[in-house]
Amino acid sequence: MTEKEAVAQRMRAARRALNRGIWDDILTASAPFLTAPNGLRQLGGLFVKAQKLDLFFDLIWQQRHAALCRLASVADVMKLFDADDARAQKIVTWLLSTEAPPVKIAYNNHISRLKLGAEHVPDILKIKYKGWDFRPETLADYVAAAAPRYETPEPILRMVYGRTGDGLSFPQWHERLQFAQSISHLFRDTNIAAQSSRKTEGGSSDFLFGFAKKVADAVPYFLDLQQWKSAFDDLDRSNGLLLTTLHDQYPKLTVTMFHNLVADNYHIRITELTKGHDGQLQGGNGNVAFRAVKALFAKKVVLMAADGDYLGDRARAEIDVLGEKVRVSIGAAVIAYESRCSTGWYSANIRNGAFVPVLRAGPSRAQNETFEQFRKRWLDFYAAQYEAALSASPNDLIFFLKGDAAP
Repeated sequence: MTEKEAVAQRMRAARRALNRGIWDDILTASAPFLTAPNGLRQLGGLFVKAQKLDLFFDLIWQQRHAALCRLASVADVMKLFDADDARAQKIVTWLLSTEAPPVKIAYNNHISRLKLGAEHVPDILKIKYKGWDFRPETLADYVAAAAPRYETPEPILRMVYGRTGDGLSFPQWHERLQFAQSISHLFRDTNIAAQSSRKTEGGSSDFLFGFAKKVADAVPYFLDLQQWKSAFDDLDRSNGLLLTTLHDQYPKLTVTMFHNLVADNYHIRITELTKGHDGQLQGGNGNVAFRAVKALFAKKVVLMAADGDYLGDRARAEIDVLGEKVRVSIGAAVIAYESRCSTGWYSANIRNGAFVPVLRAGPSRAQNETFEQFRKRWLDFYAAQYEAALSASPNDLIFFLKGDAAP
C-alpha cells in the first residue's frame, strides 16, 4: 500500500467514526493524524465539512501535548478559527504558558510559508519565539538557546552535509546549521511582521510594528559594526562601483547595512527594471538603467540583486549553480559595460555566531572588449560568487536544492 492509499484509508476510518459519533471511536481513528505531517490539516478539513468544529477543538484540546508540539500543526489549527475566537485564544494561552514546552520548528516553517492571515501573525510569532522577552539586548542569547528546536529531515541533512561539511563532525556541523536557521527565520519573519502591521489595527498592529523594531534594534548584537564599516570603507569607488548580490540569505540585513554605511549609495530593486518595446532595460519611474549609469559616472556605489525571473527573454540569462539552472538579469552587465565602472559581489554570512560582510572584486570592461565578451566574464563571476555564498551557508543551500514548498 502506498502512503497516499494509507492516508485515504485513515481518512475513511475517521469519517466513519465521526458519522457514528462515538467519542472513543473518534479518538482512535483520529490518533494517526495528530502527529503525522499535514495530519491536523486533513483531519480539521474533515470536521469542518461535517460542521463539527467544536468536536475537533475538544479532540485537539484533550490531545494537546501530542497535537500541538510543532509549529506547522499549530498553524493548521489556527487557520480554522478567527483570531479572536475563544477556542483559538485558549490554545494560544496554553502554548505561551509554562505548562507547554516551546514548539518544534521545521526548517521551512517561516511565517510566510505557513499561509496564515495577518490577524493570526501576532499569535504565531509569540508562539514561535516563546522565551524571548522582546528586549533587543537579549535576542542574541535567545537565538542560540532556540536553535535546537529547528528540525530538518535526516536525508536532507546528509545530502547538504556532504557538500558543506568542511571537515566538521556531523554533530558540530548540525549545531552550526541550527544556529543559522534560528537567525535566518528571525530575520525573514521580521519582514512579515512589518508587512502585517499595516494590515491589522490596534494592539496587534502595535505588537507587530514593535516586534520588527526590536529585531532591527538588536542587529548590532549580531555583528561587529567596525568590521562592516572597515569593509565598506575599503571599497574602491574611483570609477563608480556596481555591487551585485542575491535575493535569498539575509536581504533585509544586507540592504540595511548598505544604506547605513555606504555614502552616496543607489539601490536598484530588480522589480523596477522592465524590458521596453525596443528591448532596452527601462523602469516604470524613468529609466532605471540610465539613472544607475549616471550614478556610477558620478562615482556612487550601486547595489543590485541580479537573480530572479523578472525580465523578458532578451534581458535575462541562465547560469549554472551547483548543477542547477538559475535565471539572472543581464541588466547588471549592461550597466557595468556602459558605465565602465568597477564591479563586485556583496553578501553576508555567519561566522562564529555573527554576521560578516562578504565583498569580492568583479570584472570591469576591458579596452576594446565587446559586450558579449564582457557579459560572459560577468556571468561567470556572478555564478562563482553565487555558488560560493550557498556553499558557505548550509541553511540557504537546503532551500536551493530542495525548493521552498511549505510543509
